[in-house]
Amino acid sequence: MNSEKYPETHGEIVLKLADAQLRYQIRLVLPVLAVAVVIATVLAGPHGLWGSLVGAAVAVASSAFTMWLMRISAHQGPHLVMAAALGGFVGKMVILLIVLTLLGDVTVLHRQSLAFTMLAGVIVAAVADGVAFKKTKLPTIIPS
Repeated sequence: MNSEKYPETHGEIVLKLADAQLRYQIRLVLPVLAVAVVIATVLAGPHGLWGSLVGAAVAVASSAFTMWLMRISAHQGPHLVMAAALGGFVGKMVILLIVLTLLGDVTVLHRQSLAFTMLAGVIVAAVADGVAFKKTKLPTIIPS
């Protein structure tokens, strides 16, 4: 392979993919979260604003957690990257559920704004990750 065009090791591929995912998440997730904050504010007032801001912060933190897992596991081999990805996804869902449960009864936060903003952020982040994978065109099998 041409080292100037394509990465040569699995770790380099994972890191390049993580960079692409970050770019696509910034392009797609942040505007969606901004729209969610505006909609929640219009529909639910200040409580919607605070609920959606907290939901957006949790969604961004969960995406950052996924990127961190990819980066620390990149040079550990494909099996550990996949384990980190699956564990990160399950961990992210558990954390989102815990946050929604713990903050759902806080009177300053509008529960639906919190939930729908987190949901929008997580779904769009997953879509952004898929788009990044497809557009980056990295080899998934590296011959010896």
